[in-house]
Amino acid sequence: MFGMSRKAVESILEIRKEDLIDNSLFIHWNKKERLEIFHNLNKNYSIKDLSNMFKHDCTTLYQIRAGTVKPSTRLYFSFLDNLNQSIDFTLLSIGSRNSTPSIIKGHSISPELVGLIHSDGHMNLIKSGKGVIFYFCNQDKKLIRRFCSLISKSFKCSIFIKKDERDNTYYAYPPSSVARIIAKKIVWKTRNYRNLDLLEGEIPGYISGLFDGDGSIHIYKNSRIIIPTVKITTDSQYHANHINYLLAKIGVYSRISNEEKNGNTWFNVVITRQSDFLKFINAIESKHSKKSIKIKKYLENIDNLFKKS
Repeated sequence: MFGMSRKAVESILEIRKEDLIDNSLFIHWNKKERLEIFHNLNKNYSIKDLSNMFKHDCTTLYQIRAGTVKPSTRLYFSFLDNLNQSIDFTLLSIGSRNSTPSIIKGHSISPELVGLIHSDGHMNLIKSGKGVIFYFCNQDKKLIRRFCSLISKSFKCSIFIKKDERDNTYYAYPPSSVARIIAKKIVWKTRNYRNLDLLEGEIPGYISGLFDGDGSIHIYKNSRIIIPTVKITTDSQYHANHINYLLAKIGVYSRISNEEKNGNTWFNVVITRQSDFLKFINAIESKHSKKSIKIKKYLENIDNLFKKS
C-alpha cells in the first residue's frame, strides 16, 4: 500500500459524475431549481448564446426553460459547470423523458449485483440504439428478490417482476435509466464484454453473484474417494480465464474445462481440491435458496466433510 496513489485504489464501481452524462438520460427537476438555473444563466447569456455554447437548438432550450421539455443529463451538468455549481448526485431524479424517474441512493454498484448481471442478466442496447433491454431472470424467487434488493441499494426505482408459467422462470425489469448508468461502469453485456479489474475485497461478492446465477456445488464420496466440486459455467473462454484469475487473487486454485452441448462450447471454471473448496465456500455468501442451504450444511459439518463413507 505504501506509495500508492488514492486513484490507484479507487473502485471502478463507484458512481461518478461522468457516469451520469448521457444524451438519453434526463433530469426530472423541480420548478424552483429550473427557474433558479435559468435566472442565473440569463444574467449573462441569451438563449441564442446558450444554444451556441451548448450546441443545442434554441427551440429546445426555450422549451426546457419553460418546463415542457426535460434537459438531458449532459445539458444539465453543462449548466452547472457554467455556473460553477456542484451537486450531490444522490439528490437527482434521472430517467427517460416520459418515464417514472430513478433516484440514485448509493455511491457505488454492488460487485454481487454485477456478478448476477454477468450470469443471468441481460443488459443490451436495442440495435437501433434508441432503447435498452435490461432484466434478470432465474427460477429461484429468492435470487430474484436478492437482485432487486441490490438494485435498491443504489437506486430508488420501480422494478417490474413477472413469472413465465411455462417454465416457472421469474423476470425482474429495472428501469432503462438504471441500465444506462450501470453500463457506464461495466459496459453493455455483449458476448465478450470487458472483464473488470476489481479490488481484492470486491472479488468474493462478484464471484458470489456469478456462482448463484451460473454455478453448481456438490460432493461426491464413496468408500474410496471424495471429490468436492464447484463449477461456474460461461460460454466465453475469455471470461472463464478472468474468473480463474479472480479466484487466484483470493487464493483459490481452479482449472478450466470445456464441454460441447447442443453444438455449443461451454467453459467450466472448476474447483476440486479440498482445501480450495473450503476456501471458496468460506469466501462467498450465496443467496440462492438451494445452493446457500448446501453450503450451510457443508460448513456446519466441516469436521466430517471429507471423511470417506
